[in-house]
Amino acid sequence: MPDDYSDFTKLRDDDAKHLGNFSIGLFGLLFILLFLVVIYALGERVQGFRWQTFRNGILTLGMILLAVSVVVGGFTLVIRLTAQYAPEALHRMAERRQLNKARRTATESISEKQRLSEERARMTARLQATYLFEKESGRAANAQTTREFREALQSSVMRSCEIAFDHITRVIEQYERVVAEIEECQLPSAQKAELLNALTKQLDLAATEERNKDAQRLMEGEVWKIRFQKARLMAQRNPDSALKYLREIMKEATSQRLKEKINTIIDSLA
Repeated sequence: MPDDYSDFTKLRDDDAKHLGNFSIGLFGLLFILLFLVVIYALGERVQGFRWQTFRNGILTLGMILLAVSVVVGGFTLVIRLTAQYAPEALHRMAERRQLNKARRTATESISEKQRLSEERARMTARLQATYLFEKESGRAANAQTTREFREALQSSVMRSCEIAFDHITRVIEQYERVVAEIEECQLPSAQKAELLNALTKQLDLAATEERNKDAQRLMEGEVWKIRFQKARLMAQRNPDSALKYLREIMKEATSQRLKEKINTIIDSLA
């Protein structure tokens, strides 16, 4: 008998949940009423306050919130009905969305691959030309010979870039054909997206960019080595020309370490 009596004093889980929701709703309603009372009290004390304007603003805000709620609720209802009565259609829509995202990512990655490759080609040609100029210009007999040598190197850089860009364009066209072949094949959308994601991963843009930076640092290091060697050789024949040359290359130094090294050599010559 005590056990039966104790069962009447307990709420079932569903009843407890409903009671909790009712309590939250009641608390929210009381909070809104309290908020409106505070607004009313403040409105009575503020000069020039118009209740009609305030009421119109509240109604407009309520209509906006109602419209947003109806739109969100409508979309939610459509999605739930589609998931319940046409799950295959919803699944196809999700796969199609993944395919579009994978295609867009692959296309952007191919464009970025082309940009990085062209940047690598320009950087390589420019630094190679700089290295050759610094190495060979010290042997030039006069300014005319140096100018002609510089112009020849510039023409060589242009030809090297054109050849490299042509090769890069052919490679990029192959990637683009692969993307088109994947889209035109009869595989399901999920498998197409998987292939496109694999292609994007194969491009490995982060590794390409890091290799470009490593190659640039290595080649720039070789250029500065030959520049310092050239400055020392010039100082043996004409310290003034060496000082002038060091002040010119100071403008191209980007790191503090290089600037300090150039200043050290200038101080030793001065």
